[in-house]
Amino acid sequence: MTRSFGDQVAARVGVTAVPEIAELRMTPADKVIILASDGVWEFLENQPVADIVYPYFLQRNAEGAAENLVRAAFK
Repeated sequence: MTRSFGDQVAARVGVTAVPEIAELRMTPADKVIILASDGVWEFLENQPVADIVYPYFLQRNAEGAAENLVRAAFK
C-alpha cells in the first residue's frame, strides 16, 4: 500500500511512500483518464465510474464529473 510522504508511523507496519506506477498506451478510442484516490476505487468499480463520468465528458464538464463521482463514492 502506498501512503503520503512522511508517514513514518505507518511505515513501521509496511506502508510505503513509493508510488505504484503503471503505463498505458492511449488510443483514439480512449475518451477520458480518471485519476482518483482509493476514496473512489475502494467503493466503486471501473464500469460504474465510467458510467458516472461519461455523460459529463459529452458535455465537456470535468467539474461536474468530479463532483458526481465524489458523491457516488461517498454514498
